[in-house]
Amino acid sequence: MILTTGKATGNLVEKITLDGLTENSVSIERQMHYTDGTESVPIGEAHRRAFVNSPSDRKNLNNYDIAENYIQAIFDVWGKTATLEDMENTYE
Repeated sequence: MILTTGKATGNLVEKITLDGLTENSVSIERQMHYTDGTESVPIGEAHRRAFVNSPSDRKNLNNYDIAENYIQAIFDVWGKTATLEDMENTYE
C-alpha cells in the first residue's frame, strides 16, 4: 500500500509516502519537491524511516513527527497489538 500526500510551503511541498505497509512493518519516505503548479521536481535526497510492529516501535511511531492521519493509517493495518517482539540491543 502506498499513501502519498503533500503539505505546501510556498512553492516547496513535502511529499510523504507510506511504502511497504504490511501487518509487520512500514517504511516512511519524506522528500521535498519544488512545484510550479504543473510540474514537481524532487529537491535533495529522500529520507526514510522504518518501523516494525513491535511494542517499542509502536511507541516510537506515536512520537514520530508526522500527521496523525498517517499514524492512524498504519495502526489500521497493524491492529491493536504488536505482531513482533522487541529485539535485544546486540551492538554494545
